[in-house]
Amino acid sequence: MKILQPNNPSRKLALHFIFGLIVSIALMAIFFVTLEVDSLVDILKEVNYWMIIPSICSYLISVFFRSLRWKYLLIHLKDIKIRILYVVVVIGYMANSLLPMRIGELVRSYYLSNESNISKSSALATILVERVLDAVTLLLFIGVGAVFVPMSGISSIVPFGINISSTVLVILFIAIFFGSLLTLIAIAKNPLPMRKFVIKVTILLSLPFKDKISSFIEMFFNGFTSLKDLKNVLFLLALSVPIWGFEAGVFSFMAHAFHLDSMFGNWWQFILVMFLTTSISNVGSSIPAAPGGIGLFELVARETLVWLPFGNITREIAGGYVALVHAVLIIPLIILGQIFLWTMNFKSIKDVFQD
Repeated sequence: MKILQPNNPSRKLALHFIFGLIVSIALMAIFFVTLEVDSLVDILKEVNYWMIIPSICSYLISVFFRSLRWKYLLIHLKDIKIRILYVVVVIGYMANSLLPMRIGELVRSYYLSNESNISKSSALATILVERVLDAVTLLLFIGVGAVFVPMSGISSIVPFGINISSTVLVILFIAIFFGSLLTLIAIAKNPLPMRKFVIKVTILLSLPFKDKISSFIEMFFNGFTSLKDLKNVLFLLALSVPIWGFEAGVFSFMAHAFHLDSMFGNWWQFILVMFLTTSISNVGSSIPAAPGGIGLFELVARETLVWLPFGNITREIAGGYVALVHAVLIIPLIILGQIFLWTMNFKSIKDVFQD
């Protein structure tokens, strides 16, 4: 039977899904075991669920700015309508929410290639640049926040008992991701050495399909072209600010739904903690294992809120809050992505993997 063939795409997709599901279940089990469920239920009864509406609106605006940034990342390849990019981004996010290993990024590159005739490898390269820009922006938020918010609690949960100050921790992460960005800029300005290196590796390892690999590398590096100009890089970073600013708006609206804003001494402290929670939870849950980061996001975001000062938020309040925030970030885009698949006659994700 076809489904039992080891290289069958449907079987691989199913295995990826099962693996991600197991990871999510394990992490969510840890999440709930470390909560008092009765207290959590009482807290959820007091939530103002009307705040879900502005939260969803804020996130959809964030996705618009993400699509706009992608447009400028792709503009050296082709000027694509923002409407098409928005649809592709939503479908990619839907796939990320349902499948592990950030498979949605591959889905995005596939649909964009079909809609615009841009090579999949070039599209994938621009998505890689996106991720680096996101990381740099989030870590800048953390760096700025660390100036005003004592973060000794956050640094104390570094594994293996390593004693490291929050300042050193922030500088370390910023250095890593700025280093990644500078590396991509260097490759964009002079891609020839890296191309030669990759080709030599394929020859040395006697990899099959050498011609296809060389063609893929050529088109992949074309995706970095937008980083050649420093003005473009700064512009792309500037576009990254509203992307994450509006996502922080989701955290803020939902915090108001849980009456968390009343737990802070002033509005400034509340906004700082919301931006820090947004940034730390997204960086901390970026490991591509569970679909949509389910489980890992909840744990990282909850512990961030508990450890950050000012609010004195309990683990039960933080747990209910981050679970609902994550639902707002995932469920609307899953529904919207499925609607786009139906109405625009796109191939199903299963068919994408078969191709």
